[in-house]
Amino acid sequence: MDPSIKPPSTVKGEDGKPMSFDIVLDPNCNQQIMYEVCAKDIIMIFTQGFNATIFAYGQSGSGKTFSMLGPDDVVDAIKEGAASVPEKVQQLYGIIPRAVFDIFTWINLELSKDRQIEFEIKIFYYEIYNESLNNMLTMPPQKNLKMRELKNGTIAVLNCEPNYATSPEDIFELLKLGQLNRAVAGTNQNARSSRSHTIFVMDIEQKNPDGSVKSARLNLVDLAGSERIE
Repeated sequence: MDPSIKPPSTVKGEDGKPMSFDIVLDPNCNQQIMYEVCAKDIIMIFTQGFNATIFAYGQSGSGKTFSMLGPDDVVDAIKEGAASVPEKVQQLYGIIPRAVFDIFTWINLELSKDRQIEFEIKIFYYEIYNESLNNMLTMPPQKNLKMRELKNGTIAVLNCEPNYATSPEDIFELLKLGQLNRAVAGTNQNARSSRSHTIFVMDIEQKNPDGSVKSARLNLVDLAGSERIE
């Protein structure tokens, strides 16, 4: 086992109750190890047609956006829309960029087996800020969107059109727009803290030559920190 990965353990919380951890990663763990250990299996399950969700939860400055997207260098590179991100910055990619590349690697592998397979990829990027659900992929963002439960039990956001993607570059352009729209502010612990919850959603529908259809939804959630804004 990598020395930066600690085996499952149980510790006592502040209230004295035991808390169990499947895995604990120490500060020496890099982004690749974090992704491989915590996220990749879930991403691969999603590619097999199962809905999947990953949450990043913690107080301001604990590394939620670092884990989901990457540090400021990655966020800045995404905002700039650079055609080629430096390799040292790519090494800092978090879960969302790494998941995007793995998903398209899987899609290209499936297409190499049968070119008659068709894939449709829809992207949504939501922000929940001050109890308002906003669409981050419009300029300016659509605000105060409403949700409704459909007859099949799924939850839909009303009047929010999907964005279609055919490549990782398409998704990075959408991430760029989303990050430009996200609400941030300084706190005692973080000079540029995310003040909103964000939900990056990818829907994939796979149409096979025999007429069968396989679809799934992936939710990647970066929760806001809990400290007050100064």
